[in-house]
Amino acid sequence: MTQPPSTLGHLPSCKSGIYLLLSAAIVLLMVLNPAKGQSPLHKVSIVGSGNFGSAVARLLGRNVLQHPKHFETDIRMWVFEEELPDGRKLSEVINAEHENVKYLPGVRLPSNVRAIPDLEVAVRDASIIIMVVPQQHCATCEFCILGIG
Repeated sequence: MTQPPSTLGHLPSCKSGIYLLLSAAIVLLMVLNPAKGQSPLHKVSIVGSGNFGSAVARLLGRNVLQHPKHFETDIRMWVFEEELPDGRKLSEVINAEHENVKYLPGVRLPSNVRAIPDLEVAVRDASIIIMVVPQQHCATCEFCILGIG
């Protein structure tokens, strides 16, 4: 499996706990301090699209549709872009087939879940960000989201 490039390889891993706290702080700040001009409805983004990220996306995709007074209907899920053995891009397959054929095959994702291969685009204007990435990539993703990576 191809690993995302680490721009912050010198930082300690999430095992120290500080980056887990940073994850919680990012979500809390985004919820309590929405961007100016932002919709009063929560916009949810998921960072990570492995088997657990896809399972979370499935649940959130269904739940936001059941609560239209509180959430925008679209869920954006950041996908580390990979080329599948047949030459197709993973994000394109997820968007076309509504299934993560590599990490959660056989499980349909709701049509309101969109795979986005650009992290900045995936989290732009989100009021809630769910971090579901392997611990070795937590710091890199969080600093990129904060614009300091």
